[in-house]
Parts: sequence; C-alpha cells; structure tokens
Amino acid sequence: MLRSLVNFLLDKIVPSVGYLLINGVGRSIRFRVVNGEFINQINAKKKNVIFAFWHNRLIMMPHFYCAFVKRHAITVMVSRSRDGQIITDIAEKFGFKMVRGSSSRGGKTALREMVRSLKSGWDGGYTPDGPRGPRYSIGQGLVTIAQLTGYPIIPVSYEVTRRIVVNSWDKLIIPMPFSRGVLIFGDPVVITPDANENVKAEKILELKSGLLRLIEDGSKELGIPCEDLSAYRADLLPGGQKPKKNPKKIPCE
Repeated sequence: MLRSLVNFLLDKIVPSVGYLLINGVGRSIRFRVVNGEFINQINAKKKNVIFAFWHNRLIMMPHFYCAFVKRHAITVMVSRSRDGQIITDIAEKFGFKMVRGSSSRGGKTALREMVRSLKSGWDGGYTPDGPRGPRYSIGQGLVTIAQLTGYPIIPVSYEVTRRIVVNSWDKLIIPMPFSRGVLIFGDPVVITPDANENVKAEKILELKSGLLRLIEDGSKELGIPCEDLSAYRADLLPGGQKPKKNPKKIPCE
C-alpha cells in the first residue's frame, strides 16, 4: 500500500508540481540574456543545434528553452534511473522528447535514438557531465552526436543572485524566486564528420573551457562571487591535477 502511494506521488503528483514550480520560479526571476544574438539567427534560418549545459544547471533549462529560445522541439538524453524518470516526466510536460540512456546503461541505444531524432529536425539537449559525473567533465557522447548530425554545440549556462546549492555530486543549483539572473550563451563548437581522435579531443577541451567560462562570465554580469574553477581547468593545461573537493568562492575580477 505504501509503495503504491509513493509510486503514485512520483508518477502523477511530483511531475505536475515540478512543472508548475519550474515555470513559476522562472517567471519570477528578472532574467536577461547575454550573447543570445544567435537565437534569432538560427530561428530565422530554421537551423538546429545541440545545447550543452552542466548537470547542476539542468533544473531550469526546460523553462529557459521555451521562454527564451522559443522553440518546442528538443530531444534530451537522460539516464534510466528513478531520478531520470522524474526528470523525463517533468520535461515531457514542456513538450520535450526524452531519450533514456547513459554511459553505464543503455548508452549506445540512446545515442542512436538521439541521432535519429536530431536528424529528423529536433534540437538536442545534453549534460556532458551527467548523470553521475565527475562534475564539470566531458565524455565522448556529446562529441559523437555532434559529429554524426553535423549540428553545432552551443554552450549555455545561467547564474542567479539567490540560490540553494544541494549537497549532491554535481552541487545542483536551485534558483530562488524573485532573484536576478542571466542566461548566457557561448560560442558554437563545430565538429566536422571527418574529425579524427586528436581533433575531437581538442574540441572536448574547447567545449569544457567555454562552459566553465560561462560560469565566470555570468557571475561577473551579476556582480556575485564566482566559484574557483582553477582545479577543473587543470586538464586544459599541461600537467593536470585532480579537482579540489571543496573549491572556494572568490570574487570575480
């Protein structure tokens, strides 16, 4: 009986409440878009892209896509876990198409399904460090999808002045209502069909650098402290080191 009640809440109540909360909080935040000029261009040319964002900024992306990009045809890959099912149920209420799979479970099948969906005219959404990290890391999956579809990867992130940071592996960011915020886009990363392994490795570092820079630039736009990302940049330079367990907050320069 208890299990049935829990399943009912997770399957029916949580997705509806989650959808309303995400939309409600998103509409209450005074957001402005930074470097979003390309949105009008891709909409005018009816070009499709792959939006890449860190896992800890996943929660508000459905609202932002509908409110600012103003398109309703995006396919997002999520894991087959219970958390992934909740994310799927909420995102589908925004009109998203969800593909279930990850590097540890159903990844190859999900990748093929993702590529088919994008080639049929959908945008893509991808968290390169999901679903289990390491935080701020990028694997081969996103690069493979971009290479097979020919779609450019658009880095995107957001920052808010008031937030809750969950003590999870990714340090999930939950924006608070009535904050100030920025939705910030980075330069496209293009991976050609003939790119070899060395080129793809370079593109992974380019994308990681771009996504990390968006965190810093977004913090500067709002005048708030930004996370010390130096450890996560270690592999962008010779002689890398492991990320710090508790990176400090530092003022933006």
